Parts: sequence; C-alpha cells; structure tokens
Amino acid sequence: MNVLVMGGTRFMGIALVRRLLDRGHSVTVFNRGTRAVSWPGPVAEMRGDRNDPAAVAVLRRLTLDGVIDMSAYTPLQTQTLLAVLGSVPRFIHCSTGGVYAPQPVLPWPEETPYGPWELWGQYAADKIACEQVLRAARPAHLATTAIRIPYVLGPLNYEDREEFVLNRLLDGEEILVPGDGQAVQQFVSSEQVACAMVNALETFEGGGWRAFNIASPGFTSLVGFVQICAEVAGASARIRCVGGGPTGDGSRSVNRANPLFPFPNVNYVLDLQASVRAGIAPPAVSLASMTDSALEALQAQPERRSWTRTPLERAYLRLDP
Repeated sequence: MNVLVMGGTRFMGIALVRRLLDRGHSVTVFNRGTRAVSWPGPVAEMRGDRNDPAAVAVLRRLTLDGVIDMSAYTPLQTQTLLAVLGSVPRFIHCSTGGVYAPQPVLPWPEETPYGPWELWGQYAADKIACEQVLRAARPAHLATTAIRIPYVLGPLNYEDREEFVLNRLLDGEEILVPGDGQAVQQFVSSEQVACAMVNALETFEGGGWRAFNIASPGFTSLVGFVQICAEVAGASARIRCVGGGPTGDGSRSVNRANPLFPFPNVNYVLDLQASVRAGIAPPAVSLASMTDSALEALQAQPERRSWTRTPLERAYLRLDP
C-alpha cells in the first residue's frame, strides 16, 4: 500500500516506518524536518508544519491507500488533515488510554466512557476531541481506527521514563515514588505500537469506526517498576515513598515538566481482548525486555547519562538552600 505517516522521525514513528518498510509498503512521511533519520529502505519525505493548512494542502497530490497519524494532538490538527485527506480508504489515529473516564473496576475496555481524565489535563481533552472529529467526519464506508495506548517504553524514548529510573539506579541515587507506590501500571513498547498499527492498516478495509487498546499483557506497581529496572541494570534500588495524591505534590494532574516519578500513583490498566479477537494484537513483550533494550541504548549514548533532579525531587530531598 501507499501509506502516509504524519510525524515519523522519532521513537514510535521510527519504529512504525521501519515496520511498514519491512512489510513491503511504500512510505511517505510528513513532518517539519527537524530530525534526520537513516531509513533501511526508500522513504519519501515531505516538509511542512501540520498546523499550517497551506502546508498540509500539498498532500492532495498524493495517491494513498492509508494514513497513519502519529502527531495529532489537537482537534484542529485532525480537522486540517481530514480537509485534505478525508477520503483515504484507511486512517489510523494514535490515541491514548487517557481518553477514558477512570473506572474503579479494572481493566478498562474500549466501551469505557470518555473522560477527560483530570490527571492528564488538556492533553486528554484534546485527544478525545481528535477521536470525536474522526468519528463525525469520516464516512461510514471507510476504515477509521484509533489505537489507544498506555505508557510507551523503548530505546531512546523522548519521554523520560525508563531512563529516569535507570540513570538514578546506575548512579546509586535514591528514587522517590509518589504515595505508597502500589498503583498498577501497564506498558507497551514502541515496536508493539508499530506492529499493531500496521496490523490494523492491513486488516481493515472498511466498516467505519473502530478503537482498540494496545499494550503488553500484565502490569506492575510503581515500586515494582523500579525493582525490575534495578534487576535489569544489576543495581540496588533505594526507594522512598513520599508525598500525597497521585503525583506526590498534592496536585490532581500531572506536571510533565516537573515530575517526582515518571508515572503517577494511579491505577491504569486497559482491557486487551478486543485487539486479540480482531487479530491485530502484537506479540507480548516483558517489561524486563523493554527495560533491557532501553538500558542498552542508554549505555550506547553516554550523553543520555547526564541528568539532573527535578525541582520537585530537589524539594523533597532538600537539595536547595
């Protein structure tokens, strides 16, 4: 198929483009061109800001079988793209489990009501709005699929997640965890996301709207995540549970610029049965394996071993005068 990837030059997008190439698809990527990537096969690259309707309009010249949108974070971005490519036969949207209104019974299936989830603030509200635009604008005879994912892990993650913990462990530093650290979390690797998206692209030809939770089976607590990272790194874990609320500072929402820990102390587990029944679920990957891949990439790039405590950490550790 001829496939357009919106984004595609970092982390999940790189894994996705490589997966598409491995499967024999012809790939075009559209992005701002801020990162150079060496692809293992021919990839057509188009430059532009997706927030500029005139820049997006150039995509009309493409003849496409599918679009995979990795970089839609606002409903306006989705609307602008659909105004140009709304009739493409297959459309895959990268979404999040953060669209759900959290429920006391786990795991959460795809029928869980929309939030937004207060924990994720405007990000969750905008992701819901992106899905609603797609559901309203895409004709019923076209295939439209949302892939909803939890926390993504993998080598060279642009979110400071596994490296946050690994760097502190490797340097023998204490790790602070919000609350009691016992809330259970679920994870997915960047490769698993890519696999599921390509599976969905190849599987669904029509039939309207679909949404699927994609993650690796199983889950662990925040404290368990640190312990698994410690085992992989061959390090001793010094863990201290501190603070109140899900984030450790009493706030009801995550401040991604100033975390105490990469994940809040709130249960977050998705039901994966629908993706299994549809045949698009990726192979399982253990959390230890995900962490090991991240550690290998971290050690191969010494500059990523440079880190500093966040202001919230420093406040708890009383490192500032």
